[in-house]
Amino acid sequence: MNASPFKQGNAIAIGWVLVLICGVVLGETNDSLVFRQQTDSCMGTKWHIALYADRPETANTALAGAWQEIREIDRCLSNYAKDSELNQFCRSSPHAEFIQVSEHLATVLLAAQSVSEQTDGYFDVTIGPIANLWRRARATHRLPNPDRLRAARQCVNYRFVEFGPARRMVRI
Repeated sequence: MNASPFKQGNAIAIGWVLVLICGVVLGETNDSLVFRQQTDSCMGTKWHIALYADRPETANTALAGAWQEIREIDRCLSNYAKDSELNQFCRSSPHAEFIQVSEHLATVLLAAQSVSEQTDGYFDVTIGPIANLWRRARATHRLPNPDRLRAARQCVNYRFVEFGPARRMVRI
């Protein structure tokens, strides 16, 4: 049986916390550890990474790898970047066939689907068409056209998201 994306994500987060705690504890007793930290912006927020390593090269490689992963997730999942995998997937829907998506997008869609089911649709991963109308309304200071809002509502239902026989195969 596969673990849920939440359990997998929690395990990864707990693993990193343990690594950081061990690094802090070791850092207090071992002066030979190298400390690196860096702050940058991505995904519309500020990120701060701090780490300890046994060598400067290891610290620099780990820091670069962390930023690379954060930027890859942003490239896949941004709902603001028009060329993100998420936006390309949404623009191409509805899909007659299953589409292969990245591991990042599949993980988020599976987690979102789980939350949608648990909340009976109060959280709905397919809310994009309505959110876009209201985002535009906020920018223009004009309410959405009622006909366009009705049409958008017809596209929103988490049950429209289907997963294929392979984990990374999805259609809406």
